[in-house]
Amino acid sequence: MEMIKASVTDTKELLNLFAAAKHHLRRNGIDQWDFFYPNRFVIQRDIKKGELYGIKENDRFIAAVTLNEEVPKAYANINWESCSALVIHRLVVDPAAQGKGLGQKLLQFSEEFAKQHRYPAVHLDAYSGNMIALHLYEKNGYQRRGEISFPFRKLPYICFEKSL
Repeated sequence: MEMIKASVTDTKELLNLFAAAKHHLRRNGIDQWDFFYPNRFVIQRDIKKGELYGIKENDRFIAAVTLNEEVPKAYANINWESCSALVIHRLVVDPAAQGKGLGQKLLQFSEEFAKQHRYPAVHLDAYSGNMIALHLYEKNGYQRRGEISFPFRKLPYICFEKSL
């Protein structure tokens, strides 16, 4: 397994990874992602901007994450300890590869990336109906900072921060 920056040639494979994750989430009653998000355009933009990283096994992406400074407008009302932070978006693990510590590896990579680029903290949000994701972030030292809502989602998202 290796962590790599995604390229345009990886687009179809990454779309398949996200499709499998969306199907798995829906099948388990978690409506955090749907047909509209994340979509082909979001994923292609992440790749073109050089912000999407992933873990490959047998030449196939089994996990991915987007890292950048893009802050959702809803974050403005959150009481962050650090205003400057690397932001984690769209962390995904192939359902067939779950339980192998890949989510934790993506978090560790994200934190090392943040340190190398001199960010004092990492921010992210997680759907409150996704208990596995919430547990992953809390287990890895992320602190709850508040809740936000996004259109067309039944439940709020929990904002997390980890100071580095």
